[in-house]
Amino acid sequence: MNSRVMRSMQVGGSIENVKSSLMKLHQKILATPAVRAKYPAGVDGMKCDLLSVAVAAPHLSESHLPMVLNALLKSDPIEAIRLSGYGPGGRAQNVHDGMLKRPVLKNLVYDMAAQMPA
Repeated sequence: MNSRVMRSMQVGGSIENVKSSLMKLHQKILATPAVRAKYPAGVDGMKCDLLSVAVAAPHLSESHLPMVLNALLKSDPIEAIRLSGYGPGGRAQNVHDGMLKRPVLKNLVYDMAAQMPA
């Protein structure tokens, strides 16, 4: 808590972990025909509220990717992910609630080239 260098290393590692999870999700979307039909550009152009919830599950464990891919096919994928109950201690609900506290996410889409919301 008192080391700027250590905090920087931890934040940098966390960012790299999320980027890795994001790329795995992107690749799985493109490799799954039914999901690719709905999201032809993978995570590129995906609304950030959905992406924030969708990437949290595989970030916890790649074993959650099939659940996320299935949820992406639902009419309300955010709710489908929340109801999946993945992770310990109500993780799915906590991620969902955190996303709702950031309403700006609904107005942003992910720009793959810039690697950031736009």
